[in-house]
Amino acid sequence: MAPELETELVVEEGFPSELPGMMGGGLLRLLQEALINALKHSGGRCVRVSLRCEGGEIEAEVADDGAGFETDASSSGLGLASMRERAVALGGRLEITSDPARGTRVSIRAPGPS
Repeated sequence: MAPELETELVVEEGFPSELPGMMGGGLLRLLQEALINALKHSGGRCVRVSLRCEGGEIEAEVADDGAGFETDASSSGLGLASMRERAVALGGRLEITSDPARGTRVSIRAPGPS
């Protein structure tokens, strides 16, 4: 049986209902990968997905309450490298913070719609 995670989705007021061009699909793929990683590797019970638009940037975050990992040891992994490349292709950046006692947070920032 596959593990399950309680999932919370928070879309803040002002987040666009549609994203132009490749932004929508690219952001979706990044969020999918972050959620799959949380499901497969975190060992946690909950994951929260937050979406907002602030200061002309799209901000998306996936945070779990799992075991966390050493980000230095995993920074060269193919999956995380691929996620970083996708974020850069959108004109943005990806940041991963993880703490064994507090879980993992994947943050994506990219230029918002004009």
